[in-house]
Amino acid sequence: MPENFQLVLPDRELRRLGVRVQDDYQGALMDHSTRMKRFRRYYQKFRNRVDPPAMGDEDESNFSVPMVQWNVYAKWAQNLQALLGDDAEIVAAAVGPSDEKIVRKIGRYMTWRLFQSMGITNKLSLFEFRKILFGKTIAYCPWVTDRYWVKTGRSSTPKQEVWYDGPGFFPQWPDDILVPAEDADTIQDFSFVMRKYRATPQQLLDGEREGRYFGIKDSLNDIVAYSQQQRERDTEGEEIKLEKDEAEGVTYEGSTAVRHSLIVHEWYGRWRLPKGKRDSKEDNLTYREVDQSELVVRYLPDMQQVIGVQDLMDLYPRMRFRRPFVEASLVKDGSYWSPGFGELLESIEDEESANHNLFTTAGELSVGPVIFYKPGSGFDGARFRYQPYMAYPTDDPASVNSLNMKADLNYCVLKSQANQAIQEKVTGITDQTLGRAIERPNAPRTARGQLALIEQGNIRASLDTTHMREDMRGLVQHIWLLDSEFADKEVFFRVTEEDAGGLFDTVKGGSTMTAQERGGRFDFDIKFATSVWSREAKKQEQLQVFSLDLQNPLIMTNPRALWVVTDRLHRAFGDDAFAEVCPRPPDLDQPKPPAEEWALMQRGDDVEVNPMDNDDLHLVDHLRRLEGARKEKSFNRDPDAEARMLGHILGHQEQKRQKMVMQAMAQHLVQQIQANNQNPEQGGLNTTGGVPMPLAAAHSALGELIGQGQEPPGQGGPAGPAKPPNGAPSPMGQ
Repeated sequence: MPENFQLVLPDRELRRLGVRVQDDYQGALMDHSTRMKRFRRYYQKFRNRVDPPAMGDEDESNFSVPMVQWNVYAKWAQNLQALLGDDAEIVAAAVGPSDEKIVRKIGRYMTWRLFQSMGITNKLSLFEFRKILFGKTIAYCPWVTDRYWVKTGRSSTPKQEVWYDGPGFFPQWPDDILVPAEDADTIQDFSFVMRKYRATPQQLLDGEREGRYFGIKDSLNDIVAYSQQQRERDTEGEEIKLEKDEAEGVTYEGSTAVRHSLIVHEWYGRWRLPKGKRDSKEDNLTYREVDQSELVVRYLPDMQQVIGVQDLMDLYPRMRFRRPFVEASLVKDGSYWSPGFGELLESIEDEESANHNLFTTAGELSVGPVIFYKPGSGFDGARFRYQPYMAYPTDDPASVNSLNMKADLNYCVLKSQANQAIQEKVTGITDQTLGRAIERPNAPRTARGQLALIEQGNIRASLDTTHMREDMRGLVQHIWLLDSEFADKEVFFRVTEEDAGGLFDTVKGGSTMTAQERGGRFDFDIKFATSVWSREAKKQEQLQVFSLDLQNPLIMTNPRALWVVTDRLHRAFGDDAFAEVCPRPPDLDQPKPPAEEWALMQRGDDVEVNPMDNDDLHLVDHLRRLEGARKEKSFNRDPDAEARMLGHILGHQEQKRQKMVMQAMAQHLVQQIQANNQNPEQGGLNTTGGVPMPLAAAHSALGELIGQGQEPPGQGGPAGPAKPPNGAPSPMGQ
């Protein structure tokens, strides 16, 4: 629990902090309200709400073309498909070499933590929606412990059980985050950040038990009394929520809208703490710490009471950025409040709506003509309705004239096409993205042609995807740091054996993440899901590659290579169960490059020496890598990998000695056979001059030579290096 560190400060210091929070809120509210009014217009356009027409224009066309709405929905669907698709996952990358062996496990653990343990799917969807519409989105992301009361028996005392203990993720309305008018790149750079939320008296009481607040029980009567006077909405500073209320058709200002809660201002800022108990002004450095502390102060503005003061260094001691917020922006243009689809499309939607209403007016004039009549003719213009097959009596028909309007509607059609073309260039959302068919004669008819057209149109959209990847990396990194700081020593998580891939142990459908494994440093990346168009193109590519592979003798003669290309083809068509039908054949015993062997050792694998290795080249490379690894700083070293490499080097040296011994023995055998053939009477081998030695005799002679060179166990390796007969010099001494 990171909430159990309340600072004990004198009452005067608490009042100073309360005044500071109040002043910062009032100072930031004006700039905040200006921005919220703009955001309210964007949200109004997303809900496609239209302001009532002006007096006298009630019968005029007042339709709003939902351009913001349809583009936000399309972009929203794109992002969620990439983030939450079937093959989307979180990938970990080790910062230090000692952590390389568990990167697969870390990636699977974080995928489980976000999408299963935290249940982040719906909240991440809301997070992305606000980023697309407003251009900026912020989420409150602390460590949370969700408890509930249980009663085991009728007469037993209720007790609290933990329902969830882990990282929290709460997307915030733009109304609820206030920052000053300062140049900043991230939310960590502002001089202060304020989060506004509501809490009931019971929630405040529970928070005091958990250590977030103090003084609640002592002031409970006043807190309950003040909470009964509050409404659901503030008249200032909650413009977007008010617009949401109107769109929902719910009024939060009536007599039944009493929330029985109080507004809490949660202020994150820098403050110089007093050195002792002596009271001093805020700028008196004699009696205050020279360095500022990063504090979180919780304040009840209605009661003007500070209910919590904590040092973020106590709450998050090992985190670099201690304000518990994560953020994302649609584009990185150098501004903190970057443009969203609301800002990009507001003027285009207004223009398109005006064009559409002009189109409607022109159409009405073409089907309902203007009537000119003489007042004394008897024609009743107020009651006249232009309908087919109707006869209208009049005293003077010649004085009634019908004026037919010949409207040129091509102007409105071309204007609409021009507006939509501008929208596509601005947002990257094309007709194909929205699922609309192309009826032009030169439209591509194949999946590959459609894919090429879509990818070309997505050049603009790919910019947003690149920025989304970076923001998601920061989100996952923040959650990982929270998990490393506060999670239990061992956390069980769900993972299948197929996902583990044999790289870490699984038991009963899961594995265990230990505190030691969470102590490593990792970077994270997001592997986006494959789009539908890309899958179709991938099928065609895999079919072509498979047909070419079947003609390649290197693949046809290698069972494992043939199995791999077949499995890839099945996976491209959505069949992941090919291994169940046809098990994977064992790997052929092929030598590996030295760099690959070192990578396998860093992952925790034992690498055997291959008899086909070039021992000299491998020894040079391995010794160089081992020397470089030992020169690294202690926190970057991997002792296990270094030990494996040292054993591997000794294996190469032993294999090299055995190869030299066998080579010397073979040379001696050949020399002895040649000498015996030339001088049969002096030969040590039982052969007939000029007659080649039979195969059985050669085996017997080789056995005699090996027997002469054997040494006792423990000397010279498993069988001991062979000693050349007849006093020949040993190759080990050369």
